[in-house]
Amino acid sequence: TVNGQAGGIAGVAEAGTYSNAYVTGSVTPPPVSQTGGLLGGVIGTAPTFDQLVWNLTTNSTLNAIGSSSSAPPAGVSAATMKLISSYKDLGWSINPYFDGGTTWAICSTYNNGYPYLVSTVVSNPSGCALTPTPDPVPVPVPTPTVTPTPTPTPQPVSPTDPPPVQPSEPVFQEQVRPVAPGVEVVSGEVITVTVPVRSDSPAGTTLRNAPRVLASTNEIIRVSIDGLAASSDVRVAMKVNGRWVRLGTASTGVKGRTTLPAFETSVPGIYELRIKGKGTGTRYVLVEVR
Repeated sequence: TVNGQAGGIAGVAEAGTYSNAYVTGSVTPPPVSQTGGLLGGVIGTAPTFDQLVWNLTTNSTLNAIGSSSSAPPAGVSAATMKLISSYKDLGWSINPYFDGGTTWAICSTYNNGYPYLVSTVVSNPSGCALTPTPDPVPVPVPTPTVTPTPTPTPQPVSPTDPPPVQPSEPVFQEQVRPVAPGVEVVSGEVITVTVPVRSDSPAGTTLRNAPRVLASTNEIIRVSIDGLAASSDVRVAMKVNGRWVRLGTASTGVKGRTTLPAFETSVPGIYELRIKGKGTGTRYVLVEVR
């Protein structure tokens, strides 16, 4: 707080760049104030914001800068702030592993689910996954040579080395909900390590102009799509046997991109997904499963 102005990063700021930071708490205004999710006010030239995220759930009545009603970036919900896609979409150096070689990491059981700086943690936090270790290449063991002797006494054979112990793969929690024969909605920790299928085109306003993405059977399918209203919640449904079945909800980022609820199917075909939300209206995307 500075001179009656309060913000999640600073009360007052001038020209400069603020990047790679997030604000989770509630910004409480002082008695006489300009209050913003990031800054209370600006002196002279407004600073530049780059890759910043702030909590709209706890600051629902605020703008990014208290002295401006239109300054970006827009806030996002607390649930969205705990999704790794919210930061990857902005270009953060982040992954779900403590030892993944990135600046940031994120884990649902540590730091209340928000990102943390890897450099501030000495060892892997409890309950968080490490980067899966590739299987070692077995070293061939030469066959021992037995030299024949004139006596019938057999020569001892050198024992071979024991086989290498294979490291166990990390186990991620997974919940499934059947919605049709061979089709299940997938949720849980397992989706945080599943790479989304990214659409090169924005969501269509009709099924005729809806973009199409390719996926495979018996794999978890997560579609990343843009063309939606920024910083909002949307409802997602799939058309099954002529009727729309709810898959779940998703939250869009500041650029109007989101990753839709995950599903898995053993049945090849073209699946129609419908996206609805305030400001977004109704949008569509097609998933061709082979």
